[in-house]
Amino acid sequence: MRELIPWIEPLGLIWLSLFLGSLASAAKRQRTLASALFLTWALLTAITCTPLPSLLLYSLEKQTPPATSADIAGCGVLVCLGGGIEPAPHEPTGLHLKRGSDRVATALTLGQKHGIPHLVLGGGSYGGDPDWRSEADDIAALLDATNFPNLKVHSLGACANTRDEALKVLDLLPSQSWEKIGLITSANHMPRAAATFRKAGIEVLPIPCNYLSSHMRLGKLRWFHSPGPGGLLTFHDWLHEVIGSWYYRHKGWM
Repeated sequence: MRELIPWIEPLGLIWLSLFLGSLASAAKRQRTLASALFLTWALLTAITCTPLPSLLLYSLEKQTPPATSADIAGCGVLVCLGGGIEPAPHEPTGLHLKRGSDRVATALTLGQKHGIPHLVLGGGSYGGDPDWRSEADDIAALLDATNFPNLKVHSLGACANTRDEALKVLDLLPSQSWEKIGLITSANHMPRAAATFRKAGIEVLPIPCNYLSSHMRLGKLRWFHSPGPGGLLTFHDWLHEVIGSWYYRHKGWM
């Protein structure tokens, strides 16, 4: 019975409906409709039932090797890019941790482990007019409230994108004495992020985290399985980076 659950959940029902619809249309000789339904079903199958999305995301994650402890220990500051929280007024902290929250956890863990005294927080904005809030400001406020030891937190405020984060860090540098900057973000985002910072004139030590592909996590790689939403999320992450990298190159930002 448990094996049937994925097939009666929304994604499974859509998968079955597309497959049956293509067969029914083919039986009625509605070739155009049958072809469209079948191609849509095939694409959905590749994304939600196979490791294709994981393979695609792995192609981005493997581009940046993990930073060594010796390299990290030499950093004077860690720059943590945004994407880790969203508003949640009913949470005790007022914040909800998302998939990208590994970025903040990595920054705090490595900062304390290696005695790195400065943490720069990036991130976008959320809420609505006139109550826009900054992700970086809210994380900084939470860290201040918890009295995180030996840590000076710098918020970049609301940033429009990774390019904006890089430019705001660049504005901070003249007032600081940071000789080595550690850049923390998701492994799939790191190729674009590191290239953007370097294009802006900031040399960084890439510290990738938040690995999402099956190749970089514990678990068996299955070549076919029932439809699951994980594939859609992974494919979204890969496509977001592909389109983002194309756009950044087009703008001359990387």
